[in-house]
Amino acid sequence: MLKKSRTPRAPLSEAADALRERAQAFHGSRSGAPWVRLEEPVGEASILGLVRQLPAHREGVYWCDRDHHGEWGGWGVAREWAFTGDVPTFLKTVLHDLDRAPEGVRLGGGWAMDPGASRDASWGDFGSGLFWAPVLEWGRRGKEAYLALNVPEGGLEAGLWGELDGILGQLGRADSPLPGIPQGKVVDHHPDEAQWLARVEDVLGEIQRGTYRKIVLARKTRVEMDEGADPASYLATRMHSGLDVFFLRRGGSVFWGLSPERLISRNHDQIWSEALAGTRPRGANAGEDKKLERELLGSEKDRREQDLVREFIEGTMGPWCSRVQTGITQVRKFRSIQHLYTPFQGQLKEADAFADLAGALHPTPAVAIFERGRRLDLIRDLEGFDRGWYGGVAGWLGKGQGELAVGIRSCLSRGASWTFWTGAGIVDGSHGHREWHELDQKLAAYGDLLS
Repeated sequence: MLKKSRTPRAPLSEAADALRERAQAFHGSRSGAPWVRLEEPVGEASILGLVRQLPAHREGVYWCDRDHHGEWGGWGVAREWAFTGDVPTFLKTVLHDLDRAPEGVRLGGGWAMDPGASRDASWGDFGSGLFWAPVLEWGRRGKEAYLALNVPEGGLEAGLWGELDGILGQLGRADSPLPGIPQGKVVDHHPDEAQWLARVEDVLGEIQRGTYRKIVLARKTRVEMDEGADPASYLATRMHSGLDVFFLRRGGSVFWGLSPERLISRNHDQIWSEALAGTRPRGANAGEDKKLERELLGSEKDRREQDLVREFIEGTMGPWCSRVQTGITQVRKFRSIQHLYTPFQGQLKEADAFADLAGALHPTPAVAIFERGRRLDLIRDLEGFDRGWYGGVAGWLGKGQGELAVGIRSCLSRGASWTFWTGAGIVDGSHGHREWHELDQKLAAYGDLLS
């Protein structure tokens, strides 16, 4: 049940007061009510700023799409779903329950690149996958902003009601100044450069023997940050970047990133996906930038890598869509890097096909392996560490809608210890030193953080 206020858009403090009053009345009269959503319109408000300001001992979520058209955040957990079975089964369970929720409810979350693998301790707060509906939610639909409270069947724990009352009483009354960009020092890379070069040679041997056509190898970089470094504050300096911005806080850990790649997005029966591969840095000037773009478009190795991803996505979408349109391969440019990019649009044959298609697309050869069966155990054996949610999925789901980004250009933060993840696709024609340099180019997206 959705209960909207009819008042015009108000400053955040007034909207919070109105929501607080309605929440108190609702809590006092509640008896066996279904899932209820109380919503208030809001004037101008910093969506990410609220994530930064609210108490960090509870879960937090934030999303802003690459075009800055859709933005939302949330605090606390009204209801959550933990990963079970496989990706299609998990998503179908989540979406079935979401159909019974009030209009407007969004869930944040995602899943690991290899949900079937055991997780190491660093990913303990996230597990293999989960989605959750926040208790307190705020966002922007086009030019309209809102503040909402989600109360599921069974209600909220008593202590959470008390916290909410205090938060709503203070919301919008004091703005938290944006701190400077935090600084950190690289501790180490795993694998180191020598180990990486040996690993690439082993992989190229397997490619020549026909074991697989492409495999993506990852590197994790440990960084020790300044005391008090906050991922949300850093992300606030990276808005309007042309990247999908995501932030998922669970326990004492935050998985966050600036992803250039969308696994799948949905607006009812219309779906979109994309192939992203091949890499060059941005040029120091317009002439050099254009030269690097032409070099990328003309590179046989990079084209081969892109074609494998495009071939996979086209073939995967076909069984679940009544039509599939493939766009022209072009170059997408970001702040410090550029990639080959091919867009796809399709129409689902039926609603349930979304979960099946998302499961079939994940993981794409852009982050994993291209060969029959996509055996992720080969990657685990080669790398010797748990990627966790790197290369997995992060995003949001709503009724008939959703945006799920590939969890790359990402970081797992816990206190001052931040682990950045980068990857490079290995195909016939790859060179270990060049691929190591590509990892450095991708890490350079966070260059203002690192010393």
